[in-house]
Amino acid sequence: MHSGVHAHSLSRNYGKTKVLKGIDLNVRVGTIYGLLGPSGCGKTTLLKIILGRLEPTSGGVEVLGEPPNTKHHGIPGRRLGYSPQEMALYTDLTVFETLQFYGRLHGLVGQEFLDRVDWLLNFLEMDEFRKKLVAKLSGGQQRRVSLAGILQIDIITDRLTIPVALLHKPDVLILDEPTVGLDPLLRTKIWEHLRSITEFEGTTVVITTHYIEEARQADCVGLMREGKILAEGEPEDLMYRYQCDTLESVFLHLCRSQNDVDLRVTVQISSGGSNPMIHRTSSNQTIRSGGSTTLVSPSSTARNDHQTIDHVTYDEVDDRRPLLQYSGGKKKNGGKTSYWRQISAISRRKLKQYGRNPLMIIFDMVIPTIEILIYVLCVGTDPNHLTVAILNRDVGAPKSFGSQCENWGDQFVQRMNTGPQLNLYNVSDEMEGIRMVERGQAWASIVIPQNFSQYFPQRLIKRNDETVRNLSTVSIRSDLSNYEIGLSINAKIQTSFAETVDVCLNTTTSPLYFVDPPVYGSSSIKFSSFLAPGIISTAIFAHSIGLTAIAFIREKTDGTLDRVFAAGVSPTIFVLSHYLAQSITLVVQCCILLLTSKFILGIEIVGHFVHVLVILIILGSSGMALGLLVSAASKQETEAIQVTMAAFFPALLLSGVLWPIEAIPKWFSWVSLGLPTTWAADGLRSVMIRGWDIQHMPVYMAYIVPFAWAVALMLIAIFVQSRSGR
Repeated sequence: MHSGVHAHSLSRNYGKTKVLKGIDLNVRVGTIYGLLGPSGCGKTTLLKIILGRLEPTSGGVEVLGEPPNTKHHGIPGRRLGYSPQEMALYTDLTVFETLQFYGRLHGLVGQEFLDRVDWLLNFLEMDEFRKKLVAKLSGGQQRRVSLAGILQIDIITDRLTIPVALLHKPDVLILDEPTVGLDPLLRTKIWEHLRSITEFEGTTVVITTHYIEEARQADCVGLMREGKILAEGEPEDLMYRYQCDTLESVFLHLCRSQNDVDLRVTVQISSGGSNPMIHRTSSNQTIRSGGSTTLVSPSSTARNDHQTIDHVTYDEVDDRRPLLQYSGGKKKNGGKTSYWRQISAISRRKLKQYGRNPLMIIFDMVIPTIEILIYVLCVGTDPNHLTVAILNRDVGAPKSFGSQCENWGDQFVQRMNTGPQLNLYNVSDEMEGIRMVERGQAWASIVIPQNFSQYFPQRLIKRNDETVRNLSTVSIRSDLSNYEIGLSINAKIQTSFAETVDVCLNTTTSPLYFVDPPVYGSSSIKFSSFLAPGIISTAIFAHSIGLTAIAFIREKTDGTLDRVFAAGVSPTIFVLSHYLAQSITLVVQCCILLLTSKFILGIEIVGHFVHVLVILIILGSSGMALGLLVSAASKQETEAIQVTMAAFFPALLLSGVLWPIEAIPKWFSWVSLGLPTTWAADGLRSVMIRGWDIQHMPVYMAYIVPFAWAVALMLIAIFVQSRSGR
């Protein structure tokens, strides 16, 4: 028969720091093994290696005869129950929802699940808290809920951690400080249950505790310090060996006598329970003996039998206590829960948590639309009420050279004064207007010469006459510190002057030139029409990153991620589940944004609405995949936020959203062409303004490039998450 847990020469380093130093450990099936030691001695690291969450630097570990993560073995998975040192609970779920989530992960559904939950909650006197949020439980109640999922008993936040651990009746229980904060009566009740399931169901239990004397109830204890097992054996045998009355005294004695030389002592236990015989070996040797308990002691004084550790039989079971068979309800084959059931459990949990956060719902659904509304109101329209100083010296002239106006200057001023763009301020001399510009009181100063009406008509004929040209030139001194305002004023001046020429020369019926209707767009199209597709795509991309960028960072820090992985959920399933849950939010977000943009804000969509929606969803998917990668790689939320902000601005500046990519230097344009937002913005512009369909390259590339990014980023996120913490 194989061991429950068997570790040999196990070491683990974090950089240059050695946390575990050659651990040898053997836990027999159907026994309770108490791992004792101070904080920082490596207990939690050892447990995470047993769980398969960490990889050892050297050595190995086997759980129920196979290394963790062996395919179809169920470790981690349904055969394993884990209660971490932290509460590791989702505080925005109720007690019942918490147990339901972990039950689904382990394949517990229907009446079997309900019966087990009822029994657990009644056992721990928690039934009245069934519909209460975990956040509103006391610390002790949460501890019980956490343990319930692995112990198969109903114990709530002290109590709630316990039912989670016990819910699915695992073959191996890993309990990290499960009784911290519990009252003595409840601790006794838990230990009685542990004794019961090991004796009658063959469950193997590894438990860490700070309560040293409490560990006397274990079948075997290991005393750990500074990454080493100082001693390992039955509690009574250890106290007899070191002539101590308590385990605490034994531990104190070992700590005082610990030195740089590791010695191993094998204590021979007779089948009748007689006193142990002590044999001393060197640090790399041990004695093989049936039903033996191994002590690692720096103070042993017996002989060396020169037998290596490779010959130790770890699979023997104490003859004084025969191991009972597993109960009928146990699954020896690991009972792997279906992937779809795990995805469903995690996705449902995410959506339930999301539904309990109305502020987040409002933020995700409304904020993108508000951003587009702000854009429509504030960006791309002509600036208005711009002060311009003007001095009109034109005295007029008789109609000549086909002129229909006696005073061209007055006509010019009249045309500039139409509409809200310019506020004309009359000045008395040219220097006054220039001083207004210098003081920031006006954006431009315009001076119309005295003989403008007389000489400008002649200018159309005498183009090379310098005198005519000088006397018919309007002087404009501008403040071009604001480029867009300068362009707007110049455009208004040019438009007003063209209208003056049309009126005074009567060219409205016979224009000087013809402009045919544009192929796409309209002659009155504004810069906002160019910006709209890019702004919409950028808003969706940025918010989709935010949907997932901190998706499971909190689960890393509060311990719930370890518990989910201990339930047999692979990194692939975990990442895909988050992606699926947030995809629902993304689709709703895109629909609200587009419908509002088209029917309320009046943004024109010439092409098919479905093309715009699908492009946005695919682009949002690539943003979510990027967010998942950020979440997988980050250890803190602040890191994720900073990386997200760093990713947003290049996407905004290099994607042709604010300015055509044709303006980017050719040697740098490959960066722009590689971004998903570049093709999405161009594709949206082609659909919304040109009315193109998927047969045109910009449109189908808007499908292909963001989709390729989404797949690639998702695979990288899965890889990073699978390596996280190992």
